[in-house]
Amino acid sequence: MSKKIISAILCLLLISFAVYADGVSVSVVYDTETDSVSVSGNADSDVTVTVLKNGTEPSDISAENPPVFFRFAESANGTYSLSFKIESDAESGKYDIFVSSKSGKAKGSFIRINKNIDPSLLEALSAAASQAEFSDLLEKNSGDFGIDTDDENYDKYKDLAYKIMFCSGRTYKTASEVYYDYLTAYALSGVVLSENTDAALQSGTDHLGFDYNADYKNDTRLSDAAKEKLLNLLKNEDWENVYSGCKTELREIFKERFSEYKVVSSALCAQTGGELKKIITEDYSDNFSDLLSNEQYKSLKSPEEVFSLMIKKSFTDMKTLRTAFSDAAAKRYKEENKKTGSSGSSSSGGSSTGGGFAGSGVEIPAKDNTVDITERKTPFTDIKDYSWAKDSIESLYEKEIISGYDDDTFRPGEYITRAEFSKLIAEAFLKNAKGDSKVDVSFSDVLKTDWFASFVEKNVKCGTILGYDGKFNPLDFITREDASVILYRIIKTDGDFAASQFDDENLISEYAEDAVSFLSSANIVRGRENNMFAPKDSITRAETAVLIRAAIDFTEIPEK
Repeated sequence: MSKKIISAILCLLLISFAVYADGVSVSVVYDTETDSVSVSGNADSDVTVTVLKNGTEPSDISAENPPVFFRFAESANGTYSLSFKIESDAESGKYDIFVSSKSGKAKGSFIRINKNIDPSLLEALSAAASQAEFSDLLEKNSGDFGIDTDDENYDKYKDLAYKIMFCSGRTYKTASEVYYDYLTAYALSGVVLSENTDAALQSGTDHLGFDYNADYKNDTRLSDAAKEKLLNLLKNEDWENVYSGCKTELREIFKERFSEYKVVSSALCAQTGGELKKIITEDYSDNFSDLLSNEQYKSLKSPEEVFSLMIKKSFTDMKTLRTAFSDAAAKRYKEENKKTGSSGSSSSGGSSTGGGFAGSGVEIPAKDNTVDITERKTPFTDIKDYSWAKDSIESLYEKEIISGYDDDTFRPGEYITRAEFSKLIAEAFLKNAKGDSKVDVSFSDVLKTDWFASFVEKNVKCGTILGYDGKFNPLDFITREDASVILYRIIKTDGDFAASQFDDENLISEYAEDAVSFLSSANIVRGRENNMFAPKDSITRAETAVLIRAAIDFTEIPEK
């Protein structure tokens, strides 16, 4: 470029950027396949478009340091647009685009990927033996892969993004594949780690493979409660495990999981069998077409009862939701055809038909008392790998405190909702408790007709369970620290006890510190691997059985 042209550019830039106004905007789209850039936006007059390598300012332009690209663009009807290709020998990495008009300026950017990247680097990345090795390769070659290390959230999101990519086990053939997977993993990291999950989901919509407005915000099938539940599911999902060994494009996995979570979150927020029936048979019937066409279900005289049974259950994903439907349909078929093996529990109480805890009315005795209980052989087929919980599960089953599912499973790894936990506590410890009848137990999300309403009322009147800002959040999974607090309110004794010695004790909420310390000192509550308590994690059915069994064995249960 001649010095004369450079001087003209400098003059234009100086004039354009001398006065700032909001009269111009810029949108940048970079096509990795064609190595072309499209620039467009609003402008009240013709504009100049200047492209510089990141870190270079317009004032740095000279004959020795020319711009990467410079062109005028005409404004028509208040808008402008132009496209250009990147020179084949251009460096990879980030580029800044400066757009100026008579009344303002705007700045955009894009990241060029190295299409001629050394194949050995891709092979090394695909064959990385450890997370550290994988992350190191990406960080050291970030420019070639289009990774923007200057992003304000890079340091916050990169570790999780790199973990997700590594866990996928992808074999990368091009830098573009790495680039697009990184964009997906980075956007997903924002959803998990951002304080504003909704905003992060919206900003990452292009990279996550879904339409934020059509698939989420404006989807009339999703209630406000379901949207909130969906965000929580996305935020709390173990994405490293989800992507483990997927070996396929990351955005496709997220798109599939997002669609499933829309169904699950809607089902979790259903308050009645009728609401759940609409969700399964109308709103998301495509996900259940095989189950809805099953001859047993189609032959039911009262199919609505299936959904009433399902209201009592917890769903963690599409698999457990479909299983719950199958189990409930099979149970109704047996009942209607008067076949043996039906549990015969009431559909109004969160009993064994709900996969929760049995409402048998058996009072938990103090440890120095005895009751005549007919021994029942534990039918569960899925607890052999839970040796640490097996005795507790079997003991509580014999006392008819807990029950399993109609397929003879206990599903020890599934989580417990606040509604289910309130039932367990009420049946196990508060059977004869009167509580304070003057206590207000009204919650905006608990109806008198809900199967768990009476158990919630009993707990609240006895001071064992509290709500949140007028809500009980019955369908939320209860955390390990909240479960500990509830047990502590029931069985705590006077006297000093040692502080908990968990390595993550700094993560325990202040309101739960005494509870965890007391229960750990009494050997009632256990930590997880590596001496971690994981206070914010949801408690599983197996962990709940161990906790309740230990609490029963610890001391007499005083009447309140």
